[in-house]
Amino acid sequence: ARDFIQRDVTLKDLSTVLWAANGINRKDGKRTAPAPHGKYVIDIYVAMDQGVYLYDAEQHRLDYLSDHNLKAKAGKQGDIKKAYCVLILVAKTHRFPIIANKEDRLLMSHATAGCIGQNIYLAANALQLGTRLVQWQ
Repeated sequence: ARDFIQRDVTLKDLSTVLWAANGINRKDGKRTAPAPHGKYVIDIYVAMDQGVYLYDAEQHRLDYLSDHNLKAKAGKQGDIKKAYCVLILVAKTHRFPIIANKEDRLLMSHATAGCIGQNIYLAANALQLGTRLVQWQ
């Protein structure tokens, strides 16, 4: 759903969405989204009114980074700042092996981010949460 819900999103809801997005779901440490060359290059940052956090998939926790509210800077659609949180997917292409050229690194990052985005949509829909994909400017 494109509209944001008019209820509080619980930390359990957020935890579920983050795990579904790119959490560890196997004993060998593999995750819910694919990893080209076995490298997890997408980090998920969570922007909330209280600040910015980094999702640590290995520990399944949020690590506090800053007290800045980045929600208002996310995308050009003004109502994004009304969302409980904004998930920011950042590709760390340097994590790919040296054999992958720049163009391939970008393509694989885009594909992986797309898979993570789909996982976010599926989890949000299952929890009856609103979600919207926007491009960061």
